[in-house]
Amino acid sequence: MEANSYLHLHQEHRNWLSKIDFWKGEVVFLKGICNKFPHNHPQMSHYCHKLDHLNRWLENMKHQIDSHESFLKEVWGDFPQSLETANMEDHQHNRDHMTHFQEAIKEVKTEIYQHLNQHSPQT
Repeated sequence: MEANSYLHLHQEHRNWLSKIDFWKGEVVFLKGICNKFPHNHPQMSHYCHKLDHLNRWLENMKHQIDSHESFLKEVWGDFPQSLETANMEDHQHNRDHMTHFQEAIKEVKTEIYQHLNQHSPQT
């Protein structure tokens, strides 16, 4: 399957949407951890704001992927041969966003867990 083929791009979209669903669950889980702390806890409040930002980022990426998928379906349906020369900047842009998001959520998770380890009761 060619890297630009409709089927390859469609599969990559499905893979990304699956990852987005997984990450949404992670954001909810991490928000639950943050919400167990008093609202006046400055560091956890900061993490909650970061998680809200990540959640908005996920929603935006989902919308962009859905839009690009619709574009590809339209191009493929009308002019299958034109997909080979279609501008794939949107797809690369989405790919870059997925990579950056993965790095960002990993960083926030690490910060939250480090904070928890530093402030948990010693056993």
